[in-house]
Amino acid sequence: ATSTRAADETGYDLKGLPAGYYLIKDRDNTVSGEGDFYTKYIVRVVKSATITVKGEGVTVDKTVNDTINGTFTDYEDASTNATLYYKWVGSLPNNLASYDTYNYKFVDTMSKGLKFVRFESVYVENANGSVAHVFLDMNDELTTNDTLPAGIVVTGTEAADGTQDNQVFSLEFVDLFASYPTILANQKVVVKYSTIVTRDAVLATSMVNKVELQYSNNPNGEGTGKTVSDVAHAFTFEIDIDKYDAANQQIKLEGVEFVLYYQDATTDDTVVKHYALVITEEMVAAGESINGRVVTADDVGTVYGFTTDREQASVLDTDANGRIDLVGLDAGIYYLEETKTNDGYNLLDTPVQIEIKPTYTITGDECAVTVEYEVDGRSQGASNTVGVRNSKGSTLPSTGGIGTTIFYVIGGVLVLAAIVLLITKKRMSAEN
Repeated sequence: ATSTRAADETGYDLKGLPAGYYLIKDRDNTVSGEGDFYTKYIVRVVKSATITVKGEGVTVDKTVNDTINGTFTDYEDASTNATLYYKWVGSLPNNLASYDTYNYKFVDTMSKGLKFVRFESVYVENANGSVAHVFLDMNDELTTNDTLPAGIVVTGTEAADGTQDNQVFSLEFVDLFASYPTILANQKVVVKYSTIVTRDAVLATSMVNKVELQYSNNPNGEGTGKTVSDVAHAFTFEIDIDKYDAANQQIKLEGVEFVLYYQDATTDDTVVKHYALVITEEMVAAGESINGRVVTADDVGTVYGFTTDREQASVLDTDANGRIDLVGLDAGIYYLEETKTNDGYNLLDTPVQIEIKPTYTITGDECAVTVEYEVDGRSQGASNTVGVRNSKGSTLPSTGGIGTTIFYVIGGVLVLAAIVLLITKKRMSAEN
């Protein structure tokens, strides 16, 4: 018998074989690549046959988004205490039908700054993207799939609390055929889970989530392979407020108060303001807790949520250096509204607009971020320090304010008086 294989082919063409029975198998210990697997023994050949000895390898893909049904990508940004959703998509070998049982296990390694919440959904997806079978769906009130069925084992999620780096947890199908007997090789297994960004997150540095698949790789007996790992990235950012005298930047203003908010529009175009909740020194002194952890002095300035109730907004006050450092912010546009200033200084009549604009660059498993900061529409490059100045003395009324209305009324009266005076003078001249 002879065999030939071109460089771009994956099979062997065996020729010159008399009809009969043959045993054709992979050589032992020859599968070492990630995503690789052994093929089923071939025991019968009639005349010539083309044998594909390797199929398409098993792969896994990991992505992230800030909404569970949004568009998942390799990176996302979020504020502290916000929810991020991660998605695993695992493929299957094209010789899946050769197995009697098939073990399939996702192993996730999560970085510091992300706290595991729960698995949101686990399902099988068809080649066209439609759902073939649902194991778990925590967001569909019309189904009862709110508990993982027997045969799907979860480990390690209790330890994924966001305080430690390289937290490992897993979701395993002990036997994929037992869990879903009609699964096909061209289908995919999809898992979504939720996390919270904790105050342990590192600013403007990727919080990396990595996943690999471990799977049965030998239909003739025992054996386990693993895929190349895939990663997703999450980021959070900081802005620092520098409050100073307009006439002398070296004079820092202590005790000036602000609130921070972002805003969005509802379906009826009503603007809704979301005010920042920020960990303060008073919260530390009171021993308050957030998500079950007591806040510390290191947490002061960390954003831990937002509220639409202005009365609940955190009041931010500058320290002796005129500083307010705010950490754990999502990308986007914020407004810094001054609510109280020092005696002799004028309160700002309009909020300061601050925009955080990240640009991401993916290189392999690495994700670099470059951040541009804009203040009132003017770029200040990578500097996240926002200078806010206060002036002393009287100021002219703001455009559109009551001051201009008074000026308009007085001006109108003066113009009318001038007209009356002019008419009176003309009449007196005519009489003379």
